Amino acid sequence: MQCRWSGSRLEFAVDVILNVVLENKKKFGNGGSSGMSRKKAREEARKQIGDTSLLDHISKYMNNIIVDDHIVYHAMNPSVEIMELNSIQIRVGLGHGFS
Repeated sequence: MQCRWSGSRLEFAVDVILNVVLENKKKFGNGGSSGMSRKKAREEARKQIGDTSLLDHISKYMNNIIVDDHIVYHAMNPSVEIMELNSIQIRVGLGHGFS
């Protein structure tokens, strides 16, 4: 299957979105839901990447994947009934691996 973006462009977009999610987590802490909506992630990532189609593609398919030392996933926030992007940091070689 052909993709309209190069591998390096896709990887860059994944890194940008992960960093946006991690910054959100730092800002709002780990208590409760520290995920963010795909829309909000897109708005923040758009400051670095102007191609909104690329950002939409990445945020849609960025579910249950490992990026560096994080698992990025979608989760429903029941309080607002919105699907959010979130991440869990993993520690390789240290027991169960979840922090």
